[in-house]
Amino acid sequence: MLKFLANVLEQMDLALDQLAVNDVNYKRFTLMLVDNVVELTLHQYAVEKSNWNQMWRGLPPKYPPKLVAEALGQHFEPKVKLATETGWIPPNLRETVTILHSFRNEVYHSGMTHEDILPAISLFYFQNACRLLETFRPGCFSYGLDQNIPHRAKKYLGAKASHTSMEDFSAACKKLREISEGFESDLVGDLARRFEYMIEEADHNIQFLADDAPNEDGTREGGLINIQLWSFAFTSKAEEYAKSKNFAPNTPQEQLDWLKRNYNWKYQKDPIPGWRTRLTDFRSEKDPHRALLLYKNFADQTEEIRDLLREAAMQLDSHIQSEIDRARGK
Repeated sequence: MLKFLANVLEQMDLALDQLAVNDVNYKRFTLMLVDNVVELTLHQYAVEKSNWNQMWRGLPPKYPPKLVAEALGQHFEPKVKLATETGWIPPNLRETVTILHSFRNEVYHSGMTHEDILPAISLFYFQNACRLLETFRPGCFSYGLDQNIPHRAKKYLGAKASHTSMEDFSAACKKLREISEGFESDLVGDLARRFEYMIEEADHNIQFLADDAPNEDGTREGGLINIQLWSFAFTSKAEEYAKSKNFAPNTPQEQLDWLKRNYNWKYQKDPIPGWRTRLTDFRSEKDPHRALLLYKNFADQTEEIRDLLREAAMQLDSHIQSEIDRARGK
């Protein structure tokens, strides 16, 4: 167990160094290091609970076997669920940890940068990981007589395994967190600025499409329906919807016209006023955990329409530039 705990401190100390560097690429590295520590520790926690159940097979299992088995798998969420439902992770941290893990996945797997919020996000994840690690209590604290403590961990545990204890590990995590609290950060402010940017970008694209897209009615609502229409009209879901209404179009244009009039579009009205109201409410939020949840909810709920607007605006801009070049004889 000491080997596991020492490796955790090794990574967290390295993550702290990355936090101290004023460069977004180092913050990205911090996010990945911290998330790796959290996931490994959650898995170790699940192993501990599984071992307990196996040790006392003659008695009813202390920890829900199905929940434990799911937590031992590859997915992150069941690990968090087990740790929450068995009392290690406080309920207010369950969503926070899951959201922060999703940011790591977006940065690592999807190539999303999150550069404007990454410094605050990585620091927030680090501090909450430290809080969890401070309260991590394995079933036993063991080490080998020839145990080597990694270089960075020696700063917290000392050089000799026989001189360490679980209390040293908890104190080390607390110290790491307290050092990180000296770094400047404005999580809610950074999230609010990104929140505002997403709204203003969508607002600009809606107006651009209303003003300059050919064959539009000149209204923002009409432009919104059209971009939803074109992304949906020739999909299998659109065909299924038409069949459910006993409609059989003779031409693609007939299908477009019918869907435009009859389908229950998610965005039939301009969403920007409502989004700005959400932003106003968001700015008054004091709890960083709830602010993170509100931000993530907005980003996820509006992602599809914002992506459609961005793509439509790029295509329109490309069309306009082509027309300009054609008029100039290029």
